[in-house]
Amino acid sequence: MISDIPAPSDFGSVGIHMLNLAWDTAASLLCDIDEAGYFEIDTDEVKDAFWLAARVQLSTALAIAQQGSEFLLKGKIAHVSPYLLLGAQPRDWPSGCASKTVPFSDFRTIDAQDLIKVHNTTCSPTLSQEFSEKFEDLRRKRNAVLHSIDKNLSVHVYDLILAVLFINESLGTEKNWAKVRHEHLKNSPLSQMHSEDYADHRLVWEFSIIRDLLKPADLKKYFKFDSKSRSYICPNCAYSLARDAGHQPKTAMLKPNTPDSEVIWCFVCDEKQEVDRDDCDNGDCKGNVISLEHGRCLTCGGSVG
Repeated sequence: MISDIPAPSDFGSVGIHMLNLAWDTAASLLCDIDEAGYFEIDTDEVKDAFWLAARVQLSTALAIAQQGSEFLLKGKIAHVSPYLLLGAQPRDWPSGCASKTVPFSDFRTIDAQDLIKVHNTTCSPTLSQEFSEKFEDLRRKRNAVLHSIDKNLSVHVYDLILAVLFINESLGTEKNWAKVRHEHLKNSPLSQMHSEDYADHRLVWEFSIIRDLLKPADLKKYFKFDSKSRSYICPNCAYSLARDAGHQPKTAMLKPNTPDSEVIWCFVCDEKQEVDRDDCDNGDCKGNVISLEHGRCLTCGGSVG
């Protein structure tokens, strides 16, 4: 008899945790570069050496992200039946399993290359051809990292960020990655050491960098944020979450995005807030979106009135 059969959510939790571990690597490196500028280090001068030194970290993080996708796929298959994950023939099952209790973890499970085939045979909806191709590419790169030394394997931080977002969008239960990330940060060791404020500050810092890193099409696809339209400082993130760090991230947009709209929405904190449509009186600023709560222009960040 098989014991300790994992629930679908067990696979899902591990998968999301691995995606966050991969994101940790990318975000930490990006924050390091951002912080270097604060200390007046010429980042243009050192960035090539910096990213060259980070290549092993980035490649390993990509392998972790791919492993996360495998756990998420196993979770979806386990929703149908965890027994579909058993990979060996009955004759190759653990000795004595028919007469004694044997934990599920003692059984060999199906190979990663078979996960999509099993998923698309037993689960609905099926995964797209695009996902199958990207999954196979990630699996190949993962194998190169874990089982060999591929000197031609070079992973850019942008590729790693997109891989995590794509996997979560395709397989995650919660599609809002900022929300998933915030939950992970709240449970991180540093949040336990400091306070929940750490998670808030870190989230704003990471996503203010990601907002400038990603292409407009990526921001729209994964965060529903239109960076081609005028962006505004989010009062909640700038003045509540990140006031101590001095961040004024332009992560908000008008909702709806019309000339007379009186509501902004932020893709990081997912908050909607009412605004005044008055002209800013700070210098040459031409902004006309004013925070009701804070009395600040959400274009330049200055006090109004």
